[in-house]
Amino acid sequence: MFFPALLLGLTGSLHCVGMCAPLTFAFMQGEKFAQKLFFYQLGRILTYTLLGVGVGFIGQALFFSNWQSYAAFLLGGTLVLAGLFSFNLDRITNQFSILKWISQKITPLMGKFLFDNKPYKLFFAGLLNGLLPCGLVYFALLGAVATGTSLEGGIFMTGFGLGTLPLLLTSLFVSKNVSKKINTKNIIFQKLKLIYPYAFIIMGIWFFGMGIISWETGAVDCH
Repeated sequence: MFFPALLLGLTGSLHCVGMCAPLTFAFMQGEKFAQKLFFYQLGRILTYTLLGVGVGFIGQALFFSNWQSYAAFLLGGTLVLAGLFSFNLDRITNQFSILKWISQKITPLMGKFLFDNKPYKLFFAGLLNGLLPCGLVYFALLGAVATGTSLEGGIFMTGFGLGTLPLLLTSLFVSKNVSKKINTKNIIFQKLKLIYPYAFIIMGIWFFGMGIISWETGAVDCH
């Protein structure tokens, strides 16, 4: 499941750039840029991995009741709909009071670490960032449930986290090194947005297929 998770992260990384990059730009100013970036992303991906282990365990516990199939169906169907209608899942998830409450509690804690001069403090900010409500992360966690084991759930979410890095790092590099007179970043993103819906549809069909396999065999064989 590592490669599909990597592709899901890469596909959805436009979302990460829009939501997370402005925050990253803010604390990446000044010295020790590379160290800050490393610790922050390490913390974020570690949180994703631990969440994957947890939901993978849930998937394993629900193995005999075919809930893995339902998770794969739900993820696949939602991805296809997201591609077809380009709806904003975050706008939907933000309607839930519990998620608003989580965001309100985590954000001040992140603020204590974000602008510390010691790069390793960004590790803790990254850990907290991984807990912020995010529709794309919920997509990925459904995929981790469908893996059916704690180990593969963790691997899935690690792959997802790594998949979000290329475009995020590219946007940081462009913003830091390319003249503001050249709107390169916007040009790149506009081009990528053209393939964004199609990639989501393809990924959705793939996960839906995994759901069918799981339903017929009683186990998700994703290797």
